[in-house]
Amino acid sequence: MCSFFSFISDGKGQIKYFDYEQRKEGAKMPDTGEPPESYDSHTSIATYYGITGAKEDEWNKWEYNPITEKLTLDKLNTTNDRTQVLEALKAVDFQALCGDVERIRELIRCMLDVHWFANDGQLPEGVKLFDTRAAAWAAARDAAWAAARDAAGAAARAAARAAAGDAARAAAWDAAWDAARAAAGDAAWDAA
Repeated sequence: MCSFFSFISDGKGQIKYFDYEQRKEGAKMPDTGEPPESYDSHTSIATYYGITGAKEDEWNKWEYNPITEKLTLDKLNTTNDRTQVLEALKAVDFQALCGDVERIRELIRCMLDVHWFANDGQLPEGVKLFDTRAAAWAAARDAAWAAARDAAGAAARAAARAAAGDAARAAAWDAAWDAARAAAGDAAWDAA
């Protein structure tokens, strides 16, 4: 699975993972000297801590969602140490890793009070549901292209209006100068 937050355990409740500082500072893999492809890869975690080859297969692979507090056993390789793992997770600094976890949980609880978020009640006017995520993405893409086209058209029309206005002002200015010169010339002829 390898999604945030991944870690491994030894069957006795000892857990290994990439903490906030390691992620922030870009912990380097001992075999390559480069950061791991993913800080939530079980193999990267094991390799970083020197648990390689057959030794890696002696560690359980876990996924934990710190917001929902859901713990999922991805691969059981040794004794199921779920109870000890839950205890060990209490020491993980999820504030640093995720931000204000309690406020995020509260926000989610508040959202569930909105009937249509809880899949209950009427949708607000203008909200559209799609049968698939692909259909929603296609509609969003089409809307983005339409908005870009409309914005480009509006910009072109504004530029054309400005250019036409500039041309009209220039023509009026030229005509005014021509008329003024002609009037001055006529006055000069009349005076002579």
